[in-house]
This record gives sequence, structure tokens and C-alpha cells, in this order.
Amino acid sequence: MQAFNFLNLKKIYSILLYLVSCLILVYLCLSVTYANKMQEDIACNGVLVSIRDSASQQLITKNDVFNLLANKGIQVKGKAIAHLPIDAIEDIVQGHPMVRTATCYPTTQHHLQIDITQRVPLLKVNNGVESYYIDTDHKRMPLSNKVDPKGMIVVSGSVGQRSAQNEIAELVEWVKKHRYWRDRIIGIKVVHPRLYKLQQANNEPYIVMEDIKQYEVCLNRLQKWYKGTRTYTDMPKYKELDLRYKDQVIGRK
Repeated sequence: MQAFNFLNLKKIYSILLYLVSCLILVYLCLSVTYANKMQEDIACNGVLVSIRDSASQQLITKNDVFNLLANKGIQVKGKAIAHLPIDAIEDIVQGHPMVRTATCYPTTQHHLQIDITQRVPLLKVNNGVESYYIDTDHKRMPLSNKVDPKGMIVVSGSVGQRSAQNEIAELVEWVKKHRYWRDRIIGIKVVHPRLYKLQQANNEPYIVMEDIKQYEVCLNRLQKWYKGTRTYTDMPKYKELDLRYKDQVIGRK
């Protein structure tokens, strides 16, 4: 008899536990449905723009973003957050020529937040036909009067976009990271695909190279050569330093 009562109580307990679990599940479903319904009715309070790297450069401003959305007919203030075309807005901002990345999302305070990082010019190309930048992602970038030209290497002559985006961009990146060369090399002239002349600051001789892909070997050799001279004043006034010959530095006046 006692065993029977124990089994009945255990069964009743299991049934009650099951019913309570069902009630909790129904409550959660209703809560989510209600929350979603409330979200659909919440109006957007406006747009907030954060330009993450604005301390280092200002190629695009918050007003530029507001004007960009206005010109595209995008109005978000007062509209239901759930119905905002967030993906379309993100694509519009991402399409600005000075924007590298753009991320849009609603905030807990019912604003549309737009986080932006800007493109970073690496070098400037001026081939006599057109001028443009190559950015740090090795992509073509239009000129802007907001870009500080100080310290930017200018590539001139018979330079094509593909070469500028690849081996020349790699050379410029290496130069900018190299303590010895970053303040010395200020320009690159492409005479033809097998002849490059690197312009140095302070009227130092041009550096002549045949295969730009061998820049590291050539410039390391030249650095050792420079350090091997006693002083710059003792060195003849060369117009060019030719690195086209293996293990040699040929000076030309």
C-alpha cells in the first residue's frame, strides 16, 4: 500500500512538473511575441555616427554621412526600428569612396548607430593621364583635398594600376616600415617595366633598379654601402646609384 502511494505521488509530481514546464514555455513564447510586437511599434530617435579613426584623419565627417542618406531619400527618425532598411543603409555608407567599413545596428536607446572606419591612402599615382591613390588594402582610391600629402610617396611615369596595386604597393609598405628608408625615399619613377628610379630626399642620388620585386635585396645592399662610406661629404656627388648589377653599387655622375 505504501509502495502504491509512493508511485502515485511520483506520477503526480511528474505530471505537475510537466504542466509547469509547459506553462513556462507558453509564457516565454508569449513574452517574445509581445516584445517583437513592441519592437515593431518603437520609433527610431535618429542616427548616431561614429567615425572610429577620426583622430588620425578626417576624410569623411558625420555631416557627410547625414547628407549622403538624405540625398538617397533615407529618413529614419520617427520610423519603426523594425522596418528600417538597415542593410541598404549600410551598403549606401559603405559605397562612399572614403569609407573602408560601415556597420549599422539599432541601439538600446532606439537610435540607428553607424560605425565607420576610413580608407587610408598608401601612395599617390600620377602617370600623366590620371591621378589617384592606392590605399592600404591595395585598392584604387580617388583623390581628396582632405588627404595630408606629407610623407606620401608619389609614383610617376609609365605606371599601370595593376603594378601600383601589387609590387609597387608592397615596396612602399616595406619602405614605410623600414626605419632607414622611410624618410629617404619620397618618389618612384617608372621609366618602363624593367627600369625604376627611386627618388631620395635632400637631393640624394636616384636609386636605379631593374626588378622592383627585388627591392629588399637591393635596398639592403645599398644601405650597407652607405654605411661603409666614411661621411656623405666624402662621397662623390653622384646623380644615380645603379643597383642593376649583382652585389654592386654603380655610381654615376
